[in-house]
Amino acid sequence: MSARIPLVLGVLAAALFAFIVFVERDTLSSSEVRQEGARLAPRFVRSRVDRIELRRGQEPPTVLVREREEEGLLGDWRLQAPLRTDAADEAVSSLLGALQWADARRRLGPLSGEDRATFGLVEPSLEARFAVANETLTLRVGGEAPGGGRYLEIGGEGSVVGADLVEALDHDVGHFRSKRLFTRGLLDADRISLEGFSLTVEGDRWRVPLAGPDTASLLAARGRVEELLRGLTDLEATRFLEGAEAGELHVAARVHTPPGGLDGEVPARDLTLRVGGPCPADGADDGEQVVRVDGAETGELACVLASDLELLARPATDYRELRPVTVSDLELERLVLRRGDASLTVEQADGAWRWTRAGEGGEASGPADDDALAEWLSSIRNARATTLGPVEGAGAAGTYGLAPPLATLELVASDGRVEALDVGAASTAGLYLRRRLGQGEGPLSAERAVLVVPPDAEPLYALRTLHLRPRTLSEAAPETLAGLTVTRRSGLGISAAGPRVAEEVAREEARFVVTAPLRAPAEESAVREAARQLARITAERFVAEAPEPAHGLGAPAIVAEARFGTDEVTVVTLRLGAEAPGGRFASLEPGGAVFIARPALAEALAMPFVDRDLLATDPLYLARLSVESEAGTAIYRDDGTGLAPAEGTAEASPERIEALRSALETLRARRVMAYGPAAPADGLAPPRLRLLVRRDPGGGTPAEYVIAVGAPLGEGDLVHVRREDLDVGFAFAATDLAAFLPQ
Repeated sequence: MSARIPLVLGVLAAALFAFIVFVERDTLSSSEVRQEGARLAPRFVRSRVDRIELRRGQEPPTVLVREREEEGLLGDWRLQAPLRTDAADEAVSSLLGALQWADARRRLGPLSGEDRATFGLVEPSLEARFAVANETLTLRVGGEAPGGGRYLEIGGEGSVVGADLVEALDHDVGHFRSKRLFTRGLLDADRISLEGFSLTVEGDRWRVPLAGPDTASLLAARGRVEELLRGLTDLEATRFLEGAEAGELHVAARVHTPPGGLDGEVPARDLTLRVGGPCPADGADDGEQVVRVDGAETGELACVLASDLELLARPATDYRELRPVTVSDLELERLVLRRGDASLTVEQADGAWRWTRAGEGGEASGPADDDALAEWLSSIRNARATTLGPVEGAGAAGTYGLAPPLATLELVASDGRVEALDVGAASTAGLYLRRRLGQGEGPLSAERAVLVVPPDAEPLYALRTLHLRPRTLSEAAPETLAGLTVTRRSGLGISAAGPRVAEEVAREEARFVVTAPLRAPAEESAVREAARQLARITAERFVAEAPEPAHGLGAPAIVAEARFGTDEVTVVTLRLGAEAPGGRFASLEPGGAVFIARPALAEALAMPFVDRDLLATDPLYLARLSVESEAGTAIYRDDGTGLAPAEGTAEASPERIEALRSALETLRARRVMAYGPAAPADGLAPPRLRLLVRRDPGGGTPAEYVIAVGAPLGEGDLVHVRREDLDVGFAFAATDLAAFLPQ
């Protein structure tokens, strides 16, 4: 093979590569035309349009150019003529979309010179040119067509199109220019001067003066500053006042943005927003004011809604950061709480948070729950300052208990920011904190103000691991409950003062049964609710590492032991003590920390679990019913056809008999009261109504029982009721027993 052949092939390959790079990349591909081409103009590919020129009669042409930072990116549209400024993205998008989806009502084919004259296309009312890749697409709009629509010429071909396409093209330059007054945005600003004060960036933090200009500053609320910057960035003109006189304008805001870009190629900017009086009326919305932005590209007078300028009137105090710390959960890298010679450090190890406690008694460590840590930090942030106290003079810090502080909390963010809180004394006014700020390993600078936060925030700065414990304290499957023992005082409700009674509930086959202090069927729904509550106990908040007398856990109101599982049994033992805000003091044995249990947990355990249907009997098994009252005794027997009065009992109507049967079948206690003998106040010695029920075989056990109705409870129409063979009380509504009273 000749030595020249590889050389020739190399030259050809290089030429082909150059052709692809410099020619083909600017050419519309067949796939682009097939996938994106417009119906009216198949070679109109929206994403490849880089220049638009619109001509309306004798007006100067409107020229829009797409500026792409990189090949393949959509880029931003800019107005190039008759003025240079940002374009309104939504207006350009609407124009491109109208052409992309436009279709011809009728296609007229190639046009002759006579056709162009007839259709008004020699001097078109509108002309649009689109640079699509390396091609130019020209549209000319002519006169109205018979039957509606307008004549349109594209590439020498004629069509009749709808008014929507023409309306998208028929706009002056004002329609396509951006209405934003700060065209480049202000989110990179480092100084904002408003009336009477300035917000400035120091390091990576915004600062606001404590009182007026040229005084000590305080950390500014970044969210508030960013809201101000977004408001200015989004400030839009309702209209521009070309050729109008400015009149008197006052400075409302000055904004400085530092140099930008990768190499500082974007110059710094100083922009001044000046505001004047009301805009001249033109039938537009009321409440417009004249504004001008000096230092912007155009600096034209414009009208804006007065409501959009209201954010400029906020006082300096609105920008103060009243949260003690601002480091977010996602930014946190390390936390250290120091109190005397002891410390608590929280940091990540192998992707998980761990705490280490050092001081007297040595060092201990353990896992920190993510949710508990987040809740602790959230509570610290949300305990905002209600007032500020000045720190002036040598002894001022000591006045607040800050020289030296009682405790110090330090948070280190992943970007190197350091926020520290000196924790001082607590008084009726609140807890005193002083913030110190820094970066990296550098020194921390103390603010010349004391944050006075609510006094109940003091426990947040205690050196204890309770802040880091998971609030979910038990995890079991409720459906696997095998047994339950609840010890409570007998009497009415959880705060009863009677002797303690231990109630035991066991699962027997598919049902639950009360096995002590008596044997009876259990209320299934009540037992299952108790199982659900005990299977997943959640602390509303932790209170103390160990019980104190005020918690009432030395003589608890309720002790509950739940046994979950079959092969491997999980035992949950809960103690409920005195009432507390949001629930009750509680602890899990053995030796658990004191927490606040939700009210629903106490409610599920407060009453005995005896079946509330225990006094009812199915009429199909009713053999005899005796009703004893002050009016005498009425006896009803099953005569084989149904319930009927016995000898010596007055005849009863069918309605009366049915009322007795129905009332006995639906007897259901409103609640179970307490275990133990009846009290004199129950009014059962003697009862005012006594029912003797005898059942046929298969109707349940016992075959015969007596229901005694006593005195009212003093709550609505509830009355005391007992089954004489059971030492447990019930509360029934008097209306549920009305059928048994003399008629």
